[in-house]
Amino acid sequence: MLFDIERAVDPARRHRLHGGALTTGVLKATEDDFFVEEVLGFKPDGQGNHWALFIEKRGLTTARVVDWLSQTTGTPRRDIGLCGQKDRQAITRQWFTLPIETFDLDTFAAQTPLAGIRVLDITRHGKKLRPGSHQANRFVIKITDIPDLKVRKQQISERLEQIRINGFANYFGMQRYGFAGNNREQLRHFGAPNSRAPKRNQRSWLLSSLRSWIFDTVLDSRLATKQGMQASPGAVCKHIDSNSRFVLEENDLADAEKRLAARTLQLTGPLWGASVQLGGGQSAEWEQAAADCVLTAVGKTTWQKHLHNWKVEPDRRALIAYAPDLSHQINAQQASLTLTFTLPPGSYATELIAEVIAVE
Repeated sequence: MLFDIERAVDPARRHRLHGGALTTGVLKATEDDFFVEEVLGFKPDGQGNHWALFIEKRGLTTARVVDWLSQTTGTPRRDIGLCGQKDRQAITRQWFTLPIETFDLDTFAAQTPLAGIRVLDITRHGKKLRPGSHQANRFVIKITDIPDLKVRKQQISERLEQIRINGFANYFGMQRYGFAGNNREQLRHFGAPNSRAPKRNQRSWLLSSLRSWIFDTVLDSRLATKQGMQASPGAVCKHIDSNSRFVLEENDLADAEKRLAARTLQLTGPLWGASVQLGGGQSAEWEQAAADCVLTAVGKTTWQKHLHNWKVEPDRRALIAYAPDLSHQINAQQASLTLTFTLPPGSYATELIAEVIAVE
């Protein structure tokens, strides 16, 4: 098994589920071209010890909004709940929770217009929101400056229909690796012999980058082979409507292939941890070999020690993500394509787009 760990984190070279991009275009020419809204999947309780705020922001990172909420209300950052990080150069709508005892509604209302955000809803809720606790993210994205759109209109429509039916490669987005991929250099820095251990506030993004890199390497290598995305003994699957997982046995393969085709089952890849990874057979060997390649590149001995000392639990992530409600509008005169779709938490809109258009 051959692994190209640099290709796996290069959006221009990654293997894709549907082949290479058909053309080029510009993403986020303006903030208005990228809209994302959290779908909670449940209604706030209407009572309880937290305020739940539905906020629209533009030109701000989620971290900056958290900082502002903390400063304005006197709430420690650690007590502010949220479901996930959202883009800066975009119009985004997301939920936050703050404990009632640290939240002064009048002070907050007076400061909101000055911060450049809009509060779309405010209600009570019984508990703090946690990352990934929402059901989905809904996107409306406009890609502009597509040079040959009139010629490729039919081809693009056909590719998007393939994605709607069969999904797309569920890579992590480039933001997972920091600006210009700097996080990967930091992994090497902290993995060098005799290097100091990362500070507590550095652990999260370093581990995120490391586990993403291993997963993306596994996915890229699987897509490089015809058999890589097929059910095999030892592969770990998950039910699409739940988080329950199981390891495929030889006598499960025929049924698993039918369920994969029906999109009731998903193959998964590893989010690496300290303990033994789930799975077996050739699939487990494949994943271990990919992990070894990445870990060796960043300092295997050191990072294995960090994974153990920090008690990082292994997890799984679907190899294919689905957007069954994907729709599109092509404006050939304006050389633009507008996409509307919903994705599960943790899947990246940019990776869906990359199956069709290489964006700048």
